[in-house]
Amino acid sequence: MPMTRQIFEFNDTGTAGDTGPSTHGVIRQIRWNPSAADTGADLHISLLPKQGDTGDGWLIYSRANVLGAQFSGALGQRAVDQAGLQDTGQLALIALAGDRLRPKVVNQAGTGTATVGRLYVWIENTN
Repeated sequence: MPMTRQIFEFNDTGTAGDTGPSTHGVIRQIRWNPSAADTGADLHISLLPKQGDTGDGWLIYSRANVLGAQFSGALGQRAVDQAGLQDTGQLALIALAGDRLRPKVVNQAGTGTATVGRLYVWIENTN
């Protein structure tokens, strides 16, 4: 399957966020590549299914004080049994069906951190 990569640029000293294009597939990997000026912050990534409205979205990734150093990761969500009742302990890929991603960086309360860098998101296309 072909892969696409979305790049989100951050150069801010407060709360910053960006909404990517509508896309289809599954999220395979993320990577934060900071500049030397990046001093760290929290990273939140939301999935937005409705064009032009962020109210229907939900948080798919959240880590406190993760920025400030390079890192890579694979996102997943908890898998449930066929009845949808019990957590299987496994992780499933996060599917996108015309959805948009919105990464947001939030400085820790009371600090003067700078968020400068790029977030890369690799998506395996399924259509």
